[in-house]
Amino acid sequence: HRLLLHARARVDHGAARPHDRGGGDMMPEAAPGDQLVPVHPEAVAGDPSRLRWVVPVGSLPFLGPVAVAPGALGALVAEGVLADLEVEPDAVAMSLRDGLGWRAQGPRVRSALHQALARPDDWRPDAGAASMRDGGDAVVARIVSDALAGSVGDYVRSHGGGVELVDVCDGVVRVRLSGTCRGCPAMGATIGRHLQGELTRVCPLVREVTAVA
Repeated sequence: HRLLLHARARVDHGAARPHDRGGGDMMPEAAPGDQLVPVHPEAVAGDPSRLRWVVPVGSLPFLGPVAVAPGALGALVAEGVLADLEVEPDAVAMSLRDGLGWRAQGPRVRSALHQALARPDDWRPDAGAASMRDGGDAVVARIVSDALAGSVGDYVRSHGGGVELVDVCDGVVRVRLSGTCRGCPAMGATIGRHLQGELTRVCPLVREVTAVA
């Protein structure tokens, strides 16, 4: 199961829910057979035309606005169904054209997104986008900080210790342990088996986790 790091209004695959405004539109449900890349839609507070489709971190090679998307997803932009596309560290955000709703458009957008995610090299960034490689450490730092403040760090805190992020360099995460974990003989196991395993699962861009004094 994937760890969700941010508390947002989440919409599950099997449950449709009205938008905050209007009340008549509904979120798209999962289509049978959509098993290529795991995605699920999240509402954007205050903007019923916009959804964040949460995807695994690193699914696409850049961050920021999209100039060209492959296949049917690009066609939806060309047709004016989608007003924009933007790649976030853990999502693809998009807005519908005014007058359209996600209940009607959601299934084909989901299908088109699945197809496009299977062709990551065919996406083209717009001006202002950053490569995942260039911005990777900043992405890792944000995700790791959230994870350590949440359930990943809860394991350390449950043993009377503490853990904080020091820095990230080329995917290598350095953390500082405190409390009962500082100098503990089991510190290596805590880092190797728990923290590195969990942080790599949460963020595949993590290459290694080490502790500093």
